[in-house]
Amino acid sequence: MKAYKIYLILFIFLFSVSFQAFSQRRKKKRKKPEVSIKRTAKKIELGDSVTFSWDVRKSKSFYLRNNGQELPVSGSMCIKPDTTTIYRFISKRQTIYRFFTKKHKKVKKKNVKIIVLYPKIDEFICPGTISDGDDFELSWKTSNVNNVCIENYTNAISNNGCLKFKIDTTTTFTLTAKNKFGKKVTEKRTVFVFKKYYAGDNLTDQSDYTPKYNTIAHKMLCIEDSLRIKIPDYKIFPDFRTLDIMIDNSKIYIPQKKYYTRAELNEIAHNIYTDILTQFSDVYKKRDDVCYRNSLVFLAIGEANNLPFYGVVVPEYPVSHVVVRYDPDGKHNAMNINDPVNKDDVIIEATMGVIIPEIHYINTRNLKKGILLKNLTEDELFSTVYAIRGSLLHREKGEIKNTILLYNKALSLNPDFWIVYWTRGILWGSDKNPEKDYKKAIADFTKATELHEHYKLYALIAECYAFMNDSYNAIDNYTIAIAMTWNYIRKKALFELLEPELHDIAISHIQYLVKRATEYKKTGDIEEQLTDNLSAFYLYKALAETEEYYKNLNKINQLANK
Repeated sequence: MKAYKIYLILFIFLFSVSFQAFSQRRKKKRKKPEVSIKRTAKKIELGDSVTFSWDVRKSKSFYLRNNGQELPVSGSMCIKPDTTTIYRFISKRQTIYRFFTKKHKKVKKKNVKIIVLYPKIDEFICPGTISDGDDFELSWKTSNVNNVCIENYTNAISNNGCLKFKIDTTTTFTLTAKNKFGKKVTEKRTVFVFKKYYAGDNLTDQSDYTPKYNTIAHKMLCIEDSLRIKIPDYKIFPDFRTLDIMIDNSKIYIPQKKYYTRAELNEIAHNIYTDILTQFSDVYKKRDDVCYRNSLVFLAIGEANNLPFYGVVVPEYPVSHVVVRYDPDGKHNAMNINDPVNKDDVIIEATMGVIIPEIHYINTRNLKKGILLKNLTEDELFSTVYAIRGSLLHREKGEIKNTILLYNKALSLNPDFWIVYWTRGILWGSDKNPEKDYKKAIADFTKATELHEHYKLYALIAECYAFMNDSYNAIDNYTIAIAMTWNYIRKKALFELLEPELHDIAISHIQYLVKRATEYKKTGDIEEQLTDNLSAFYLYKALAETEEYYKNLNKINQLANK
């Protein structure tokens, strides 16, 4: 009985295997369906239609997978696609069932792509801003269209072309491009017209005009006007009338909202800067306080439009550089750039009208006291007026006493204004000052170093002590200055020291070595004097040889290029 069961199982197994092999051989002999599909066009314009025709053989069913629609084995179909589409046609042979086998079917797939060409405006170019009375050019390029028009312009225009316009008010131009099926695309461009007031030589004549606005910039200009310092080409600037016109212009292109994106701020900065160039193109060629003057315009426009703009002093020498910060919450942390409170803050370089990453201005030693790169208060902004006017008064007229009085006023408003301590210290130590006082100069330089360390400050302190015949204190301060300059140049290759900034530091380093050697001589320390002189000599010689080498190399290259 057991042998019978074994033989039965063995028979069923062999039969199954044999049948499987037979079915597979039969399956291989069955061919796939034959499908032939044609289309009237591979590419069509939006709104046009395409016709498919097909003939299918050796197939039981034929359907379009995109929508599941079953189709006859022979026929045609018209389709109007809205987008580029791949149509997937599927044909299936008769389904066969076998004992001990799976369902068998033969499938043929055919993919047909139809490209839909949209009417397209490739270019639509015009200036964002123009001055009142100026003409400009509007140009455009289109594709897949047969009709182009500009709203409110009745003449026929080509699909690609340009036109000249002259407008006296801000205007939005709408370009519409259509294909032959009526499908269209439109683009808009707005040209802002800036009103312009030609102040000419009457920049200081404010008596016949009452300012329309009363922003922080207007107040700062009022302080300048009250000082009555008559310096050619450095009149009160910008004048109130022009500043008010610029604020009116800004209300055209600045949307009123609570928060602005980086892209929106970039566009606003560009428009403000464009208006500055429009209003003052000639005057700015004569000035060297552009960052301060441009920042005044930015601050005035920001305040008039409820934009949270703040004046910011960044670490530069010989004069402080002023930029503008957009700070929605007004809580910028100047000590830590990565503080989450700074996330939405943006620095605007007023001299170019662009956004600059704050890291560009950062040097960790400049941030220790938190007096740089912070949002300036109203008093701190007012102090810059007195500092700048004092600097101009001394530079243009050589006045020392009145300049010191202006510096005193600036420091009373902003006791942390380190650059003013520096410049006032220079005046106290000047030979042209009848009240020259080296002790006051040292006090100012020392206060400046407490707020913002700089190697030149220590060198100035050393010079004051040298003039007072205090060689030991002079040596101590020269030593600090030499250490600071050496930190800048010690890891640099000689050719790198030919770069202007590093070259100045290297020359200063040599000068301080020579001056310290002189002080060592006064104290009788001949060995240290010789060491400093030799160090200065070898560094100067290396710099001179490197400079001569690159000069000769440039000459050789110039001759070779000829």
